Amino acid sequence: AKETQDAKAQQNRQVSFESFEQAEAYSKRSSGLFALFTSCLSTLGIGGRYAPLPATPVISKEKEEGPRHPGVAHCQGRRREMEDEHLVAKIAVATGSSTHEAEVYGIFDGHGGRSAAVFAKQHFTSHLKTALEKHNPNGLTDVGIFAAFKEAFAKLDSSYTGDAGSTASVAIILDGNLWVCNLGDARTILDNGGLAVQLSEDQKCDNPKYVKGVEKRGGTIVHSWGIPRVEGNLAVPRALGDHSITGNKGKNCIVHTPKITKTPLSSIQPGSRLVIACDGIWDVCTTNQAVAFIETNKTRSNEDLAEGLVRKAYNAGSGDNLSALVVSLGASDPKQKK
Repeated sequence: AKETQDAKAQQNRQVSFESFEQAEAYSKRSSGLFALFTSCLSTLGIGGRYAPLPATPVISKEKEEGPRHPGVAHCQGRRREMEDEHLVAKIAVATGSSTHEAEVYGIFDGHGGRSAAVFAKQHFTSHLKTALEKHNPNGLTDVGIFAAFKEAFAKLDSSYTGDAGSTASVAIILDGNLWVCNLGDARTILDNGGLAVQLSEDQKCDNPKYVKGVEKRGGTIVHSWGIPRVEGNLAVPRALGDHSITGNKGKNCIVHTPKITKTPLSSIQPGSRLVIACDGIWDVCTTNQAVAFIETNKTRSNEDLAEGLVRKAYNAGSGDNLSALVVSLGASDPKQKK
């Protein structure tokens, strides 16, 4: 209940438009200034991470395999490079005398390069399988699953040796439950039969409860260009990688432990959709607005819905990479135990 209250409060705090359409109209009025601004920076050789404004967004979309018909869309947007990755996978988890199938859906939003996001996509499932089997030797338990998720992220982080970092929002369907593990400000939401449910909480440096973990590790929050950042650098207090960001104790001060939530599949209505997206979407869109868009277009395929969210976020003026993954839920749950 406390997590639900936190998510609702977060939605209320977010400064946004009443609809995508209002945001798009505002963006059209301001896009000329943005284009002029980025053009001037580019001419001066200080364009940074923003590219000149494309006339139309270049969006790639695809339908992944599986009974839940996952669909994903990506757009580099106004950034000079694409740093997002997505993950759709299944793993067989042997526990006691049974084998359970775990479905894994995730968005990894890289920063400082894409190597951490790519690494997470390539290696997360192997760490997850090992941890689930280690902590559930006699059958699946909530305690064992929870411990396994924490260990999988810890092992993933410690095995990454690059210089970049990545946020992560990963949904795992296992043993009749929908688990969500979140690091940073990517977000997982649920359109539960028309009801908007935020399953993760954005971890930002303006939230005292997440800042505490950084401070315990010797880190400080410094405002840079009006944005609170860890050591004036990273805008999220939790992430994968970012090992070079150290505090006054001489150790990495970024927290690598995910916030974990659990939702029974039995509580999800038929025809529902799960949405996982990077912060470039949520910078210009609330959870309620995303669900309203899905409900208005619910006869469309999941890849078309993902593309629609990305396109509308771009048109609403988002300056970030844009990625969205949409998954069907609420139908008969595929049999998982063998």
